[in-house]
Amino acid sequence: GILGWFAIMYVGKIAVAESPRGKGMGTFIIRHIKNLAIETGAIGFFLYSLEKTKGFYKKNKLKYIWRIFWWKKI
Repeated sequence: GILGWFAIMYVGKIAVAESPRGKGMGTFIIRHIKNLAIETGAIGFFLYSLEKTKGFYKKNKLKYIWRIFWWKKI
């Protein structure tokens, strides 16, 4: 955790090829990352994202704060 308060998981890259986009694969990946983070005690995850992908994260009920995505209230 940061200063003993909370833990954040870092995600290096997420990408889905053009042909399977729109079929739920990205949502599946995000759900798996979220579950893995929760199992390890993290409350959010950090990844560099493109501006155009903010809608995808919002659709998956993640709060966008700069490039950090949260799902629990602190």
